[in-house]
Amino acid sequence: TPPPPPPPIPATIPILPFPFTDILLQGQRKQLNLYEQRFHSLFSDAMTDHHGMVGMGLLLGGKGMITTMPLCEVESFTRFGQQEDWVDNGNGMGNGSIFVTIRAVGRAR
Repeated sequence: TPPPPPPPIPATIPILPFPFTDILLQGQRKQLNLYEQRFHSLFSDAMTDHHGMVGMGLLLGGKGMITTMPLCEVESFTRFGQQEDWVDNGNGMGNGSIFVTIRAVGRAR
């Protein structure tokens, strides 16, 4: 009997916003410090529901986002100073950071 098919690749992925000047080419890495609640939520979604994959949403200085973007995988991450539950300091910042290394593995539309 043939082996079972691989699990399906998600049709959508979370997108982290970056200025166009931060573009990664395939194989390049970038270290991030995620300290805002919205990025903690996005990171949790990427790890839980998208196999650790994120898109680099490349912003064009108020003119929108480029439609083809680097597809990145989370290579490693460490949580610092964060408790299980997010504690908002009243300004969108919270009680900890997630230090993440991403690597560009392809492109997506």
